[in-house]
Amino acid sequence: MAPLTNSFSSLLNSTYSSLDVAQQMHKHYVSGGNVIYLPDFLAEQEYGRLLSLLHRAEGVRGRVADRFSCTSLDVPQIRELFTSQEFIALIRTIIGKKIQSCTISIKRYGHRDYHLIHDSETIGARLEFQFLLMERWHTSWGGHTVYTAMQREPLLMPLRGNGFLLIQKPRAMHSFVQYINHLAEKEMMTVVEGVFA
Repeated sequence: MAPLTNSFSSLLNSTYSSLDVAQQMHKHYVSGGNVIYLPDFLAEQEYGRLLSLLHRAEGVRGRVADRFSCTSLDVPQIRELFTSQEFIALIRTIIGKKIQSCTISIKRYGHRDYHLIHDSETIGARLEFQFLLMERWHTSWGGHTVYTAMQREPLLMPLRGNGFLLIQKPRAMHSFVQYINHLAEKEMMTVVEGVFA
């Protein structure tokens, strides 16, 4: 598959591509406690292209019983998209601060998969994002990413394909992916996770 040749702005949903909207997103991010959720993040054609890439992607299955069960993928086109300078510039505009780079992981979840909070994982405060790709999904199947912290209501990532969540996680906040039950049958969801430096 050929690498991306279009700029990130041409792949983004046109709703989010103007400077005025980016400035509005910054205000929403700040007023929302350094969290923002953007539905229909990419243009429909680009989102469809990424789904088709995932159909052909093979991954490495991993499971540690008390920690996680999922498949790790490496899809260069997705990695390139979410590490591009234009994408990072958009994130800079939203948060109103400088950032340098983004580290990406791509994980596929299906029936019996999950990712738990583990006592040995002491992750400090950090800016991160999640982007979801799936053909269809129902909340009764499980699979929510849940952000949790003491004395705060849990924050659930909406289970909607082409949804993008950007969050500044404080030191005391942790996240996990709920167990996916048998109702999902053979349906899969893919989570692109990014951490900014």
